[in-house]
Amino acid sequence: MSNQKIEIHPAANIFPMMKEAEYQALKADIAEHGVAEWMTFYEGKLLDGRNRHKACVELGINTRHHAGEVDVDLVPDPVAWVLSLNLHRRHITETQRATIAAKIANLKVGANQHTKEGPQICGPSSTQKAADQLNVKPRSVESAKFAIKAGCNELVESMERDEISPSLAASFAKAVPSKVEQAKILEGGKKAVQQVVKESKNEPEPVPKKKGAVQKPVKLTDNAQEADGVTDAFSKCENRLDTLRRIIATLEPHEAMAAMEWLSDKLELKQ
Repeated sequence: MSNQKIEIHPAANIFPMMKEAEYQALKADIAEHGVAEWMTFYEGKLLDGRNRHKACVELGINTRHHAGEVDVDLVPDPVAWVLSLNLHRRHITETQRATIAAKIANLKVGANQHTKEGPQICGPSSTQKAADQLNVKPRSVESAKFAIKAGCNELVESMERDEISPSLAASFAKAVPSKVEQAKILEGGKKAVQQVVKESKNEPEPVPKKKGAVQKPVKLTDNAQEADGVTDAFSKCENRLDTLRRIIATLEPHEAMAAMEWLSDKLELKQ
């Protein structure tokens, strides 16, 4: 286990890295007293000790002397092992627990197998199972799952820091589909997010056209007709997108996620 680039086990990433102040304190302690707790690898992937490994690399300490490989027969379920270890180490808020549960529920099939050929020890957890493991409501986990899938990295990090609740994060991701725009708005903090969500809920419904209303035809030149056709096409597209946004805004997080997955599949089929 040298200081070369290593692969992180998926189960390790269900918990966020330390905040900068905490990390700097850990790094200073390692520099002064050395590595007090070994790093743990699981089939060659780092399962526990990401912050310690990072500090050792920055300090020029060879991690080979401070790391060990866990016996897969003794630890058949790496997710349960990581949970047991970290839930006792850290003070975890309800928002952070819901975010962790969402990450567990989102784990890909095979992420917790101890060999490719071996039996699946712990597949992707259902929302209910993950909620039970972290002692949170399934609805909070669904909201966090949607925010993780539809939100930018900064939004997920805000949940991990307990700055924005899963329900607010999910509503924000629905109101602002663009992850680039999300990141810009998040620079304004929680109040900016709350304002966007509030405005999205207060948007007036478009006035429907009266049935039977006939628009008077206007004679246009060829160029004008072509330009008018392009404008009309864009207008129809924008109207359809507005309708889609309003529909998604009324859905529950798990319903919105299902709708997004359906749309994603449709787009892939057309490509």
